[in-house]
Amino acid sequence: MAAPPPPTGAPAPNVLLGWAASNPQQVQQAAAIAASATETVNSTSGGLTTIAGAAAAGAGIAALATGSLFIAPILGAAAVGYAATRSDGVGEAARASGDAANVAYGKARELDAQYNVTGQTRDAAVAGYTNAVQLDAQYNISGQTRDAAVTGYKTAVQLNEDAGKGGARPNRLNQRVPT
Repeated sequence: MAAPPPPTGAPAPNVLLGWAASNPQQVQQAAAIAASATETVNSTSGGLTTIAGAAAAGAGIAALATGSLFIAPILGAAAVGYAATRSDGVGEAARASGDAANVAYGKARELDAQYNVTGQTRDAAVAGYTNAVQLDAQYNISGQTRDAAVTGYKTAVQLNEDAGKGGARPNRLNQRVPT
């Protein structure tokens, strides 16, 4: 009989401990895989920083290619990170991308230290948000937007009802009119 899969999502630690206690073989297999991965990382040219750089490059490329900020970058990071552990041409290319990513990251940190890019960006974002809140308080932009959306919705419902009276098939818009 196969063991049940581990819980998904972000379960409470006691749920994971309960699963681990009831599935000791899977925990041992995971530990063996982790030990093997650690050995592979330590024996890879450039070590962990090169693999991490390759994984970051893979995540970035996947995010740019797909427009996704969740699943695709994770898969891209895993794929390129794994590729960096290979000893063939694919591994060399992945390690080179990892080294390049590390150099770019180092240069970005150097420029940030010199020009305070992150601090200036944070300050600009805070100022923009503060201005948006002040403008909304002064001109009731969010309230006017909400009112316009409700009016548009009610108008669409009325048009739908009028079209239904003329023999056209109405849809279900008229069942959820906001008040």
